[in-house]
Order: sequence, then C-alpha cells, then structure tokens
Amino acid sequence: MKNKKTCAVKFPHVKGLVKKATKFGHRWILSAPDSTGKIKNITVKISDNDSIEDFYAKVNEARDTLIKREIRKTFQSWVEEYIIVRQLAKNSISALRINLRGFGLSNAMNREQVKSILTSGLKISTIKHKIGQINSFFTWLNQKVPEIKNPAIDVKIKANIEPRKRTATDEEIAALLARIKRRKNKEYLLFALLLIHTGARVSTICELKASDMTNDNHLRLYNVKSKKTYDYLIPITDEETLSLWREVTADGKLWHQPTSVLYRKLKKLMERMFDPDETGERLSVHSLRHTFASKAIRSGLPIEVVSKLLDHKSVSTTLAVYARFSQNQIDDAVLKINRNNG
Repeated sequence: MKNKKTCAVKFPHVKGLVKKATKFGHRWILSAPDSTGKIKNITVKISDNDSIEDFYAKVNEARDTLIKREIRKTFQSWVEEYIIVRQLAKNSISALRINLRGFGLSNAMNREQVKSILTSGLKISTIKHKIGQINSFFTWLNQKVPEIKNPAIDVKIKANIEPRKRTATDEEIAALLARIKRRKNKEYLLFALLLIHTGARVSTICELKASDMTNDNHLRLYNVKSKKTYDYLIPITDEETLSLWREVTADGKLWHQPTSVLYRKLKKLMERMFDPDETGERLSVHSLRHTFASKAIRSGLPIEVVSKLLDHKSVSTTLAVYARFSQNQIDDAVLKINRNNG
C-alpha cells in the first residue's frame, strides 16, 4: 500500500494576517479590532496542513475572540477613573494616590497592605484618614469589579493615644508674631493672626475669601470637616488683624499665594523656635487652636459658647480636648464655692 502524500495548501491573503518567523518556527499573527475598537494582535494556530475551510474557521474564531475579549483594566486605571467620577480636589487626589500605594487587583495583597498600615505606628488620625480613603475607593471598585473585595470594610480603629495638649503662652505667641513680622510678608502675618484670634482650623482659614468679612467686622467661617458654614459669625476685635485684612484685600482678593505655602512656613518656623516640652510634644500650628480654646475657658466663658466658637458637634468634645485647668484655678474655684455657701 502506497503512503498517502500530503500537500501543503497555499493559503489566501487575509487583511491583517501575517506569517512571522520565530526561533520556534513560523507563527500566524492576526491584527484586528477588539471590543473597544483598538487594533490588537492575537496568535492564530494555523497548521501548514490545514484545509482552506479550516484556515478560514481559525481566522474567524480568532477575530471573534478579540471582539469578545474583556479588557481587564490595570489597578492604576481604576484609580484614575475614580478620581474623575468623584471629582476630587487636588489635595485629595495626591493623598489618595499615596494611600493606595502597594494595593492592586489581588485580594490577598490588599489585606496584607491594610495590616501593614494598621501596625505602622502612624498617628491614629493619619491611619483613620488612610483607611477612610481606602474604604471609599474599594467600595466603589467592588461595584465595578465584584471579585475585588474591600480590604478595609471591617477595620475598626481605636484611639489609643492621648490628644495633643500643648498650648502656647502669651510670651511664645508674642515671640512668634515678632519673628513673622521680620519677614514683612503681610499675607503670612494675617494668616497667623487669624489662626490666633479665631481658633479656627487651618483648613478653615485656607478656605477664607475676601467676601467672608462683613461690614461690621464679623467673619463667616466654613468648616471643611463637616462641609458646613459655622452657625455663628465670629467677631474680629483685634485692630492689627482688621487693618491688615483691609490692606491685603484692597484688590478684592484675600490669598494671593497658595495657603499651603503659608502653612508650611508657619509650621517650620514653630518647629525651629520652640523646643518639645517634658512629654516630648512640640508646639504645632494646631496648638494655636488649643491655645485659643484654653484661654476662652479660663476667661470664664461658658463651655457651650466655647464649643460654638470652635464649631464642635458636641460640648463633650470641647471638654475632653480643650478644658485644662491649673491647680490655682481649682483652688480659686473651691474658695468661691465656699464663700457663696457661707
């Protein structure tokens, strides 16, 4: 019996299909549009002994595979889509990108990354911020890609550290303002004076506009944390602050340079000027808010009024963080009670 001789078929030309030589032999590559319309390459397993019918069947199958192929986005592309969808501010975008470093489309890797954040030794407030952003992002991502789980969904953070307690003395405030005045930067000085005389958060002062000062010298402040305007206008009685405000806002604008620059300048200056106390705590920009609150309480203002000035949600927050008294104040209070009883 004679051996059946097989003849290689000469395949017809197909648009986008080329035969390429590799070190492992020849390979057929088809360039065709995928599900998004972009031209992609796919290998077609064509044998030299295939019939014309087999040839066309394999080419069509490869083309269908490209069209039906689900394009798996990279983790970074999901992050960028989230930023656009949520219309995040510039500072939120940079924080999000930093907080999502080390995460990806692997559930196991994400769980380990959350564990490392929780055991990193960072401040509780910093960890809360990180976990909050991670939680929000993965909640959104889980709706798009159900197999990717939210690694922060069950994370509970306990505040196991004491809040900062350091306040500035009158001498320290005077020294700080004297150093700032040497710079002859009016906006920088106004920034510091507003923090000292309003007790507002840095973020609130950064949001101020020239139109937020009323004709009778009251400031309309905006709480960035709660995204609400203060319930009450805050009166500005310091003449230096008022004079400087009028001078800086003469052209209808308050901050002519980025407030982030003013904050960093003030932060670095306070770090250089003031040494840590016996507990190791330094005076920070936020200490100016603590100083304002403590002075208000020591001056005899009702705690409810101080709470409103600081725009706290509850009086208990004001008492827990800002109500600090000296032994002399305690002695005076007991003496007054005894006198009244007598």
